[in-house]
Amino acid sequence: FSSDIGFRTSPQNMTVTPGLYPDLLNQDDDYNMLTQQGRINTFKTNNKLTFLSALRIGRIKIDPTAGINIHLNQLKSELFSSNGDGSLPFEIADSLKNDIHRQHYKAYAGTDIQYSIGKLKMNIGLPLSYNYYKLINYLQIENNEQLSRVNLMPSLKIQYKLSSRVTIDANSEVYNNISNVYEMYSGYILSGYNVLNHYDNRFNETKGNISSVDFVYKNIFSMFFLSVGAQYLNQHNSVVMSQNFNGTLQTLSYIEMPNTSSNTTISADVSKAFDWKKLSVKINPGYSIYEAQQFSQNNLLNYKNKHIKLKGSVSMLPLSFLSLSYEGEWGQNQLLLADKSYTPIKFFK
Repeated sequence: FSSDIGFRTSPQNMTVTPGLYPDLLNQDDDYNMLTQQGRINTFKTNNKLTFLSALRIGRIKIDPTAGINIHLNQLKSELFSSNGDGSLPFEIADSLKNDIHRQHYKAYAGTDIQYSIGKLKMNIGLPLSYNYYKLINYLQIENNEQLSRVNLMPSLKIQYKLSSRVTIDANSEVYNNISNVYEMYSGYILSGYNVLNHYDNRFNETKGNISSVDFVYKNIFSMFFLSVGAQYLNQHNSVVMSQNFNGTLQTLSYIEMPNTSSNTTISADVSKAFDWKKLSVKINPGYSIYEAQQFSQNNLLNYKNKHIKLKGSVSMLPLSFLSLSYEGEWGQNQLLLADKSYTPIKFFK
């Protein structure tokens, strides 16, 4: 039996001068300073019961587990205008403050089943859980919400050794996520100089599957390593991101509408080491495509982002007391929105 308990508090303060958006935040009156005060409190306890050793039946190894987890989150924030004299406003509108409590109680039981024969290894995970969620919005009591879910989220891992140097790994798993406190506040929060976030305080659900295949080559004698892999993620969402612009002001929110999104990634890791001056060279190329739907100015658009990167590093030890290293990365993002292609954004660092 193992148990851990933790508590964390994260106070956050932001001040912007001169005051922004008086029409939205200060009844159309100019002001000197915009202040945001916030705090996020998190309490969690995870309790797990396992056997000291797995059960064995021939080539099959069974490792059952059970446990109870409790996660409690609280978000409080206030956004208000002032003239910089240290005085606080007499009253802050509910649309500019938050007092949200999110509770998650989870009881689970499951087992990992491992099977190996020759060059083949297989692991099947069968976790079954009961989840109870409760949302309390002290500023909008009428919108408090409860949600319960029973989830079976199996996973499969397969490894096959073609030789002592070459292996193939395949993984697949399903998941189910419920929105956290960072995505459920009803009052505005300033997340950047010109970005206001505002989400409806309802539980949003995301279900998905992520699968990957990797080819791995290791030659310790020549100190050469190669890994090439592909990953595909497909998920079903209950909300769509909405982005709206009003001059320089950008507001983000969620709109309830079932939709799907996907992400495909191909990547590689290549490294080679040399005895001479302990020289080491590493290269990491990658390519990914993310596809989703998004509202912009109240119009539903198809969103696609293509990302290419090439990352590399070189290190060496020319002298016993001197080491040299360099790491660089080049990348390019290509955005397609509503079948319109935008100029690629390139970066190097």
